[in-house]
Amino acid sequence: MTYAFISLIILSLILLLFSFFKEDKIKSLEQQVEQLSLNALQEQYQTKRRFERLEEELLLPPTYEHLATNKDEGIKKDKKASSLHHNVLQLFSNGMTIDAIAKQLAVPIEEVRLIVNHVKWKER
Repeated sequence: MTYAFISLIILSLILLLFSFFKEDKIKSLEQQVEQLSLNALQEQYQTKRRFERLEEELLLPPTYEHLATNKDEGIKKDKKASSLHHNVLQLFSNGMTIDAIAKQLAVPIEEVRLIVNHVKWKER
């Protein structure tokens, strides 16, 4: 009986030591989930940055230099553009809709939207 008791104690100590050295499957799964979570966050951040860059590129004020054939025409276009920006923003701040501003100033609706969106983007 004593031998059986001693052998059971030795067996239990061996199994206890074995359990410390055995790989924990739950910890392995936790590490994998954590790694996947980090990868997803990195991809989300990169996508957000790309989207912000794209928004910045799309909301830049329109340039009129490419329409000019020489420097004098370019200067005239710049003055006209800044005057147009001023008029559009003034009318928009007075509560006019984009369509009404485009009709009043005889400018394409897309151009008015670009100007208004550019100002809204800068205010953020």
